[in-house]
Amino acid sequence: MGQIKIAIEANRSAEAAQDLLAIPGLSGSIETPAEPKKTEGLTTVATIVGIVAGSLQIAEQIRQWYLEAKQQRQGNMDVVVESADGKRVLLDEDLTVEEIAQILQSLR
Repeated sequence: MGQIKIAIEANRSAEAAQDLLAIPGLSGSIETPAEPKKTEGLTTVATIVGIVAGSLQIAEQIRQWYLEAKQQRQGNMDVVVESADGKRVLLDEDLTVEEIAQILQSLR
C-alpha cells in the first residue's frame, strides 16, 4: 500500500502533525524521534496511508492547515511532502491546491 510522508520541522512539530492528521478524511500515524539533538529543530513525520474524501477537498484542508500552523509557530517551519512514488515537494505558500491534490493522487 502506498503512503505519503510529511516531515515537519518546527517548534511544536508533534502538535502540528496531530493537527494535520485530525483533518477529516485522512488516516495515518506520527513518528517523533525519541531523543532529538539540541542543535537541531524537532522533526516529526506524519505518514498518511489513506484518504477517505476527495483529493481536492483534502488538498484544500492541508493547505489551510499549513498556513495556520506556520502562523502559530515562532521561527521557521519547514514541511516536506514525499509522495508514494518518492517525489519530494516543499510545502509553502506558493504550492497550489491542485499541486497538493496531485501528490495525494499517488495514494490511489
